[in-house]
This record gives sequence, structure tokens and C-alpha cells, in this order.
Amino acid sequence: MTPPRSPLLAISCAALAALALAGCGVKREAVFTPPAEPFAVMLDGPPGPEHAALYSAVAHGQTRAAGLDVTVAPPSGSTQPLAALAAGSVAMAIARPSEVLLARDHGAALVAVAALTPQGADGPVLVVRQRQAEHDGEALRAFLHALGQGASQAHGSPASAVALLAGANPSLLGKRSAPRQARRRRLAALTQAVSSATAANPGQPYGYQSPAAWSALASSLYARHVLQTDPETLAPPYTNEFLPGQGI
Repeated sequence: MTPPRSPLLAISCAALAALALAGCGVKREAVFTPPAEPFAVMLDGPPGPEHAALYSAVAHGQTRAAGLDVTVAPPSGSTQPLAALAAGSVAMAIARPSEVLLARDHGAALVAVAALTPQGADGPVLVVRQRQAEHDGEALRAFLHALGQGASQAHGSPASAVALLAGANPSLLGKRSAPRQARRRRLAALTQAVSSATAANPGQPYGYQSPAAWSALASSLYARHVLQTDPETLAPPYTNEFLPGQGI
């Protein structure tokens, strides 16, 4: 017959077992997460379908995961996006390529780093200071990678992206007093616009800028004497090097 175990022995064994488990690798290390870097983006107007990728990337945490604390704001008062960017008030601004070319013609050291929509004649682009492009490439790559994720999210669920945009700009859906059928048509049009705006060029990452489109626009503006300096004599007004899979 097995003699009964003493309570003291049982407690000792339990304590030894606990110590053994503690020494078997369940030690938890404190993980330091650096604070997200402030990153202000100024829109070119009220939030609309062309801004869907940006709002989606912020709302779904892609920009935060990239280490950036992104704030998005429309132009304030008489301050224009490129003027705020040149003054260092924001990290990035949204503008039209023609506006970028005009600003550079007047001596502003700016460069476009991504198109917000599949690029046509003068679609919106994301612009930074040339110095930032030269020294903060890692942050720009992280931001544009997050933007591409936001575009995929918005393209896959355009109705959800419209809801985000409408939260920032309720006028997108029109007046609540409008007939229900009219609001439904407006919602359908916005959903389609978001889907189109967040599509990538075939074979290119989201944000790709067409060299041919930039060249044609610059040549046209110079031929019409809108630009005083031949843009061919200046550094390129755009770069695709910070897009995923590019410039490496």
C-alpha cells in the first residue's frame, strides 16, 4: 500500500514544477514600439472619390502600421496645398500636374511621387518637397505602400469607401431631403467613381505616373506660353521610385 504523501511534499513539488515551467521559456520581453511619425497631407479640395485610397489607408490602420500618424485636411482659407507644402506646413499635398509644373516654373522645388487615380491628362498627384524626396525615401515608400493597400481595400469594397468619404464630407450624398431614388443613384455613381479611382494601371503598381502623360502636358503648357522655362531643361517633375517594386 502506497503511503500517503505529506502536504508539505505536495506543495514543494508544485512549487518546483512552477519554477521549472518558468524556466522553460515563458519569459515575456517588453516590446518597445516607437511612436508614429506625424505626417500631414493637405487635400486639393473637399474629400471625394479620388481620395478614397488615402481615407481607406488611414481608417483601416495601414498608415499607422507603416509607422506614420497621418492627418488629412482640406485646404484652409486662402492657403493652397502647394504653397503650404513649399512652406513646410505639411509633409505632402495633393495637386494637379499642371499646378506642379507651374509651381516649379516659379522656382518651387517640388516633385510628384504618385498618382491618386489612373493618370489621365491632369489627374491628381501626391507631391512632396524635393528635399524630402532626397532624404526621406523610407517614409515615402512606407506611405505609398500603405496607400496601395488602402486602394486595394477601397477597390474591393467601394461602398465601404464611400461611407468613409461621406463621413468626412456629408455633402457627397446630397441633401437628406432629396428623394430616395435620387440618393440611390448618387450613391451608385459615387461607388463606381471610387472603383475607377482606385484601379491600378495594368502591369503597374497603384500610384504609377505615366511619363508620356507628364511629357505631353508639359510640352503643351510650354507651347502655349503658360510655362516660361522649357520643362525639358529642368529636373523631372515626377518620380515613380518610391512605389512598391520600383526604384530598387
